[in-house]
Amino acid sequence: MGTNEIITKVSMGNAQVKDGADVINRIVYSQKPGGLENLRHAIVDESINKLIEKLVKGAGIHKEDIYEVCAAGNTTMNHLLLGVNPDYLRKEPFIPAINVIPEMKCAELGININPEGKIYLAPSVASYVGGDITAGVFAVPIWIQEGFSMLVDLGTNGEIVFGNKDFLMT
Repeated sequence: MGTNEIITKVSMGNAQVKDGADVINRIVYSQKPGGLENLRHAIVDESINKLIEKLVKGAGIHKEDIYEVCAAGNTTMNHLLLGVNPDYLRKEPFIPAINVIPEMKCAELGININPEGKIYLAPSVASYVGGDITAGVFAVPIWIQEGFSMLVDLGTNGEIVFGNKDFLMT
């Protein structure tokens, strides 16, 4: 970490796609018997843990050497990862069950790293302004720029963040 060198990188599609191509269809699927658990299994076991397996192989380390995971997902994905009913996100008044996720161990979610390892999820701002957008704002980083910038996420619903160091609006 001291050198900022990228040692390895991997990618893959979200295994939840088999149960819904977008977050709205996944929310609908989550309401079916066993749906929420199937979606949680797909994201943890078929996506995150498979990515970890590839990363440790590419980096030449053991999964027990990983002590922290940082992840950024939209509000629906955070609900599905945590096994929290996301149905309120698609019904008026579109209120998420959770916005800020407390610090927790990866083992609580079934993520295969060091048993004491922790996961940190980027916070959501609202139902359709998720942690993926908050992470994007920091990555760009429009939150410290003098001039105005705009960040656009062209996903299921298309979020936009506009602003600079003085203000941000979505």
